[in-house]
Amino acid sequence: MTSARFGTQRVEHGHTLHIEASGVSATPFSDAAFEELAEAARAEVEPADAGAEARQAPPAPPQRNHLVSREDVERWRRAAVSGHCADVMTELHRAARENPRQTSVLEVLADCLRLSGKDRDAAAAYQQLIAVATPDEADVARLLLAELYQERLDEPDSAVKVWRALLRRKQPPQLEAAARVKLARALLTLKRPAEARIELEQVTRHLPATPGAVEALELLKTTPR
Repeated sequence: MTSARFGTQRVEHGHTLHIEASGVSATPFSDAAFEELAEAARAEVEPADAGAEARQAPPAPPQRNHLVSREDVERWRRAAVSGHCADVMTELHRAARENPRQTSVLEVLADCLRLSGKDRDAAAAYQQLIAVATPDEADVARLLLAELYQERLDEPDSAVKVWRALLRRKQPPQLEAAARVKLARALLTLKRPAEARIELEQVTRHLPATPGAVEALELLKTTPR
């Protein structure tokens, strides 16, 4: 994913903020779909002799998803970084449909949607990524998703839920402080000052050396008890 805060960690759906991971499950057709293909094949078979039993074409083998190559993911990532998401969006959507558990693809898709200003679609893509990602990948996606909800979609309640999910795992001090301040701001927007104070005091007491502590102190001055 592409984020100034994380640099090239994996960013982009394909590895976008770039905690890279790939995982795809090979999914054969369901019995019903497989039977439908077999019936279509049978309809095209002509009987060899008028009185002989018509021969049936063998059923088509089940189709399987193919892992998207690293080269394609890197190409899509370069397009995202250079501002050319529109040139690869069709490919990305198709790859994500065909490989719904390949996190590198989902990352680039989510990032391209976000960078293209398609915030609602980007939020859905980050949610899909979180559901299948490793814990570290999921945390990066949560960071970007929470910021989308808070800064661009004007959904502070959704942002609160994502910030809290991010903070359930141990984070680097600077990131934890920044996340708690963001969480406090979302809580203040929701008129929940008591909860906001808890987050801000957590920063000032336990993370005083972080840049977020200065902002937390300032917010505490105007946050009612």
